[in-house]
Amino acid sequence: MRELFENLSASERTLVIVASAVLLSGLVYGLAWRPLQGNVAEQNKKIAQNEKTVAWMQRSADELKRLKTQAIVPGNGARQSILAVVDQTARKAGLGGTIKRVEPAGKGKVRIRMESVAFDDMITWLEGLTGPSAIAIESIAIDRGDIPGLVDAHLTLTDPTAQ
Repeated sequence: MRELFENLSASERTLVIVASAVLLSGLVYGLAWRPLQGNVAEQNKKIAQNEKTVAWMQRSADELKRLKTQAIVPGNGARQSILAVVDQTARKAGLGGTIKRVEPAGKGKVRIRMESVAFDDMITWLEGLTGPSAIAIESIAIDRGDIPGLVDAHLTLTDPTAQ
C-alpha cells in the first residue's frame, strides 16, 4: 500500500491525502458527533420536562399539606369530632347499616367494626375519608365473608389534627 502511494505523483498524493481527510472527517461527524448532538438535545428536552414535573409536584405537595390540615367542618364552621365525621360519611356512602360498633379509642381515635360490607364500597369510603378530612387509617383487619365480595372489618381511624 505504501509503495502504491509513493509511486503516485505529488499532485495525486495531495489529492489522496485531502480526500482521506475529508472522508475521515465525514465519518467522525456521521458516526460520532451527530449522534452525540442528537442525544444532548433529547436529554435537554427530558430535563426541561422533568423540571416542569418537579415544579408541579412541589405545588401539589404544598396543596396536599394545606388540605390535610383542614378538617371536615359542618355548615356553622365548628369542627366535628372524628366520630361524627365517620358516622356522616359512612351513611352518605350507604354503609351505615354495616357498621356494628363505633367506639372512641382515645383522643382523636375511633374503633369501628363492620360486618358484611362490600369490600369495594368500604375501600371507596376509606379513600374519601382519608383524603380531604385528613383522617388516617391507623390499623385495619379485614376478614373474608361468607358471600363473595363481602368482608368483615375492624378499623382504627385517627384524626391527626386532634392530637
